Amino acid sequence: MKNRPALAIPEDIPVSKKISRVGLVLCLLIGLSSIAVFATSRFGIAIGMSSATSYQTELVTKASFEDRVSAYGELRSQQLRSLVTEVAGTLQSIVVQPGDQVKKDSPILQLSNTTVQREYQLAELELQEQQANLAQLDAELSDQYLNLNNERKLIGAELSTQQAEFEARQSLAAMQIVSQLELNKEQMKLEQIKLRLKLADDRLQTFEQTRQAKLRAANLRLSRATNSLDMRKADVDALTVRAGMDGILQNLNEELKLGQWLNQSVSVGTVANPYNMYAELRVSASDAARIKSGQPLMINVNGQQIDAVVNRVAPAVVRNQVQIDASFLASLPDSARPDIEVSATITVASEQNVLVISRPAHFQRAQPFSLYVANNNNTYTLRQVLVNSYSSRQLVVSEGLKEGEQVLLADPADWAFRDSIKIP
Repeated sequence: MKNRPALAIPEDIPVSKKISRVGLVLCLLIGLSSIAVFATSRFGIAIGMSSATSYQTELVTKASFEDRVSAYGELRSQQLRSLVTEVAGTLQSIVVQPGDQVKKDSPILQLSNTTVQREYQLAELELQEQQANLAQLDAELSDQYLNLNNERKLIGAELSTQQAEFEARQSLAAMQIVSQLELNKEQMKLEQIKLRLKLADDRLQTFEQTRQAKLRAANLRLSRATNSLDMRKADVDALTVRAGMDGILQNLNEELKLGQWLNQSVSVGTVANPYNMYAELRVSASDAARIKSGQPLMINVNGQQIDAVVNRVAPAVVRNQVQIDASFLASLPDSARPDIEVSATITVASEQNVLVISRPAHFQRAQPFSLYVANNNNTYTLRQVLVNSYSSRQLVVSEGLKEGEQVLLADPADWAFRDSIKIP
């Protein structure tokens, strides 16, 4: 076998040479860092940052500005009527279904109650009985009055006869044809007849008072029977639950079943007027502070945009939302129904011919705001900007910028708020 050459074992590098090489690398790194720091402080070049093309720039322009708030809700009828059972009964039939057009007297449900109908029949008989009693009493009283009045007339006639007889006796007594005793007897008869006539008049007067009292009592019983019949008739009529107003049947109690016993005062449904509706909307509590009565809005009803106006902002916050009521300024489409879901856009601010820019991500209301504004040499100068109005997409600038200037929409904090920067 041939002898293989022995492997050469490298000699160890001296420690002093290793240290010199590491020092050289460290010096190189420190030099590069110094150059970067100098460039950053002198020209505003951000190490590790992208160029200006990575940031959005925009020209300041004059345009129209609108701030809008989105809202969601439902249509509500301004005229609703709750259907309530006025008497208890068994549900026999459901005449109409939700969504059907109804008139004021349209039947909705039909109930049955034999007790109610029996009480109505008894009330009818009671009324007839009281009517008969009144007629009988009136006939009896009329007969009694006739007898008393005839008796009084007879006494009156007798008085006239006796008065003539007495006057004749007076003439004869003056001629001494009759004695004074006979004249006195005739005078006593005359006084007795007068007394009887007075008693007859008193009986007639007392009878008239009694007659009026009896008739009043009989009429009161008749009136009570009439009212009782009216109430029983109303109970029978209430077995038919009617709409009570023109409109549509908005809903029925989902638990209604034929043959079911319904107690009195049970809510069974709602009738709504579909021709007089408003929008009940909800917005976030943060947006509600910018909404005022009288502000215009556009409501989307089944794909159709309808002009409306805010007429009420609720004072309470419920689940971080505030209710807004709006009335329509135009006719609703035929497809509009109460409780249908709608969306809306409320215009809370509108300005014309103002300086506007897109809203940067770092903008916060009620906080100082600044932007970098472009110069002619690819440098940007930090400038304080006063914002007059804002929306989710735009800012209205009142001070700090001019029309045509180019601004960098990035957050100045990325450059530690340096007075100027230069981005290649």
